[in-house]
Amino acid sequence: MGFDPEQDADFLAELSGKKAEDRLLETLVNSYQTWPLTAWAPEEEREREGNATPEQCKKNFLQNIDEEIDHLMQCQKARASIEFKRRELESVRQLVPDGPGVVTALVCFSLSTCLASAKKAFQ
Repeated sequence: MGFDPEQDADFLAELSGKKAEDRLLETLVNSYQTWPLTAWAPEEEREREGNATPEQCKKNFLQNIDEEIDHLMQCQKARASIEFKRRELESVRQLVPDGPGVVTALVCFSLSTCLASAKKAFQ
């Protein structure tokens, strides 16, 4: 049938124990818990309720895995794009002067500009 809870228990425990993406963990573990129950149900019950055959259950679970792989690949691309933009921003940030001297200079410049404007206004 393809589903072997005893054999797969270690893998599921490892997956559950990791700080995996919540969506991945929830989807795959729930899927793994659902499809075997459907596959192992008596044939009469499956037919009566319109449930999938054992072979279709395996295909459905494999489809769930494929969907998660696609989702993770999309996440990987998005993270790469974000990382690229972060590095770009960091390189620009490094061009901006930093430190307490810069703040003091900006405050002094701002005050001198305000004083000059005030003097002109009163003359």
